[in-house]
Amino acid sequence: MSTGGRFNFDDGGSYCGGWDEGKAHGHGICTGPKGQGEYCGSWAHGFELLGVYTWPSGNTFQGTWAQGKRHGLGVENKGRWVYRGEWNQGFKGRYGLRESTGTSGKYEGTWNNGLQDGYGTETYSDGGKRPPAPPPPPRRCPRPLQPPLQKDMLFIWRCCIQAMEPWGEYWRVGLELEGPAPFQ
Repeated sequence: MSTGGRFNFDDGGSYCGGWDEGKAHGHGICTGPKGQGEYCGSWAHGFELLGVYTWPSGNTFQGTWAQGKRHGLGVENKGRWVYRGEWNQGFKGRYGLRESTGTSGKYEGTWNNGLQDGYGTETYSDGGKRPPAPPPPPRRCPRPLQPPLQKDMLFIWRCCIQAMEPWGEYWRVGLELEGPAPFQ
């Protein structure tokens, strides 16, 4: 059964909200030592779930959490930058938009472990753009792939890609037909 209450930590922080089996559960507010930093939102079995965290610096994160880390979708306001997008285990992840609050500078694209990585477009504060990076040069497979049978003819396929070709807004990889092989 869920209850509510207030708990004061030894370091001066506090939690006020729902409890279940001795853990924060439901809606609650947790403040850090001396009232610095605050999380206000939903809790599940002692972990943040969905809410707003405000650091002592004034930076904020509004979004979803998993196992104590930002995970899922969220918005981070940090200094003069705002990031809107996906989070993975506490890091900016997969896809997001980071833009300046005072200029037209921004980056929209893919992320990995909190860093810009892969496909994306960067716009500088003067309006200039850095387009997505060109694809890597073609690399051939070390040996032909095992060909499929088709109408009594054997075809030899080669890996033309790990080279990549444009396909809409994305890049794709595929196989290239090298030609028919003599039937054995």
